Amino acid sequence: MNTLLDHFAASFEGIHSRSVSLVEQCPDEMLFHRPKQLGYFPALYSCGEFIVRSVANVEMTFGGITRRLWDDPFEWTLAETIGSKEKVLEYFSEVRKTTEQGFAFIGGDENLLREIPAPVALRPIVDVLLESLCMAEHLQGRAFALFQLLSDEPPPRL
Repeated sequence: MNTLLDHFAASFEGIHSRSVSLVEQCPDEMLFHRPKQLGYFPALYSCGEFIVRSVANVEMTFGGITRRLWDDPFEWTLAETIGSKEKVLEYFSEVRKTTEQGFAFIGGDENLLREIPAPVALRPIVDVLLESLCMAEHLQGRAFALFQLLSDEPPPRL
């Protein structure tokens, strides 16, 4: 019985589902539109950039767990590279497969305390998953907030 691993899998699936819903609800012209930049405020990113960074964080985590590739997929997740809804959703689908492979690789709850080089120091897999889940949800929350601010509509609910 994999109670914890199933909980993690459901949480990452929730991130995927909410990300897809947001992209589908977001108008094309707004997806990568950056709000007005204010000199006294940190740089703002677009709704699309935040949601893609959320999913890229998940990709980096599971690429690290399964292949020890802790590279940030920054270059192929730029708005210039995947600047349409179709390409964004295609990328999300690829990351979903990587996530499924990652959970298959972990195997069961008994392996969550196994340490892996992540990426600099040895850390238990459970710590890596928790950190990734928190970061992905944080970035997703920023995308949802920006969507609501720019569109004056509530973000998608699942």
